[in-house]
Amino acid sequence: MPVLLLLAIGEATVRLMSQPTPRGLVFAKTVLLPHSWRDVAARNEAVLARLRAEGSHLAPDGLLGWVLGPDRRSADGLYMSSVEGIRSARKGDAAATRSSRQRVALVGDSFTFGLDVSYEDSWGQRLERTLGPDVQVLNFGVEAYGVDQAYLRYLRDVRPWRPQVVILGLIDHDLLRSMAVYFFVSFPGWDYPFAKPRFAAERGDLRLLNAPLPSPEAIAVTPSIRDLPFVEYDPGYRAEEWIWRPLDHSYLHRFAVSKYRDLVVASRPAEEQMFDLNREIVRSFMRQTRAEGSLPIVVYFPSDRNFRALAKDRRWRSLAQTMLDGGRIPYTDMTACLTPLSPAERFPPTAAITSRPRAMRRSPRACATACGAALRRQPRRPR
Repeated sequence: MPVLLLLAIGEATVRLMSQPTPRGLVFAKTVLLPHSWRDVAARNEAVLARLRAEGSHLAPDGLLGWVLGPDRRSADGLYMSSVEGIRSARKGDAAATRSSRQRVALVGDSFTFGLDVSYEDSWGQRLERTLGPDVQVLNFGVEAYGVDQAYLRYLRDVRPWRPQVVILGLIDHDLLRSMAVYFFVSFPGWDYPFAKPRFAAERGDLRLLNAPLPSPEAIAVTPSIRDLPFVEYDPGYRAEEWIWRPLDHSYLHRFAVSKYRDLVVASRPAEEQMFDLNREIVRSFMRQTRAEGSLPIVVYFPSDRNFRALAKDRRWRSLAQTMLDGGRIPYTDMTACLTPLSPAERFPPTAAITSRPRAMRRSPRACATACGAALRRQPRRPR
């Protein structure tokens, strides 16, 4: 009898104190398994409805997952896009009409796009001012991109511009994103109800698994997560975590099972597999840009987490640095450039998981040095 009473108290406690989150119900910092696809799909539909109502600057894309939509203005007015779908000073600008002797193209994630800062304060625009009036800097960065999406963005959208230099900006988390297929599976709580491309590296070659991508509307009405195309390639997906059994009606049982799972299951993909895939993507980016007559420059941006780790151990190396160093891939490291700034200057107080920098004011100097030297080595081509 005492055992039954304790079980009843435990069940009531977990039921009453469990809190709904984007990851699912959480009790004592533990997500209660199994997950509910119905709840995830409903959240995705709500995000889509909000994006439509607010007038998002993002648009779904069948190859890249999402892009900066052409001729857009974000709801808060901070971001504008050109008619070509790249970041611009004003909504509807036409970058192609500007005459320039040389062009530099940027591809990457929110660090490259300049999330949380105005166009004038983005490092891409500061780089353009540093390089002078003869150089046009085209910012093809898109928030939340992985290395794979940045590479595909180059292949499809950047190559027709024939830039002399192409800069690929990346951070640690971009490597994890390259492994994902659905952000709402690998990174619950991120408001991206889209699918994204996923490469597989096979004997030194890249194979794109899932093109074209399902639309966000099709994802929202999919009856089961098992029916999502290529979901098995997403490292955040484990089929057993979505299967409901009779005992799962007990919240106490769900908590016990979930707590045990957290102790024995790794939470992210094997690093070597992640390194191998991202190295091959970066190498392919460099081969392709050189084949097109452009010079590739890879730029690594440290996050606030990286700086905290370095403060404890100066020999510490980040995921991105380890990946690039292990592949003997040359890159420009912005760590020394940002080190003289205080933590408050480097990053906003409310920085999210991407730790987006508020003060990339010194980064353009390093970019300009590398980029300017590259431009001087490049033969000038008629436009």
